[in-house]
Amino acid sequence: MFINNCVKISHILIEDFGMSKINQETMKNVLNSMLSGLKEENVNNASNVADEVKEKYQSVMESPNPPDEHFFAVTYPFKELDEGLLFNAGVKNERTIFLIQEHSFVDNHLTNLFTKYEGMACSADKARTIVAKLYHYLEEGKEITFDYNAQYTYHLPKKILNNHQEIVEYFEALMTLFYGKFEKYLKCLEKFDASNK
Repeated sequence: MFINNCVKISHILIEDFGMSKINQETMKNVLNSMLSGLKEENVNNASNVADEVKEKYQSVMESPNPPDEHFFAVTYPFKELDEGLLFNAGVKNERTIFLIQEHSFVDNHLTNLFTKYEGMACSADKARTIVAKLYHYLEEGKEITFDYNAQYTYHLPKKILNNHQEIVEYFEALMTLFYGKFEKYLKCLEKFDASNK
């Protein structure tokens, strides 16, 4: 019941109202009703919720195309709801929404890139630094800079992605790679290889 209600609510918000028209009070009421429904069902009918989730997933797995069905029945409605909530929270840039929603994709690529070119030590810290700097650039227009004279610099990139232009180009290449276009991404890798021989 709860899963179906979330899906119905997300479709109503997206199709009937358009996410940009929803005010914070409306969104708050929707979320409160969803959460109260979840609490009530958890207390009163925990097994019904589990059964419903199992049935939904069983239905997806029995379809002719389970990956596709899962995307449209489960992932897509919640992703659209999340996007609406992000817009409602003040995020207006589509690239920022990509950075937030696909954080694992971006972070994994950055971490592996730093591991390859700068070694494993602090590669995750460097990735987190880049993600944070990208967020502030995308949302606030702050140019990406680093203070290499600071007391601690372990989290700062040294050989690659150490300037604004290179970071933005790589992020744009990652976005195109995510959507199946790999040319820009390969060019970035070639550039990193050439400059780190």
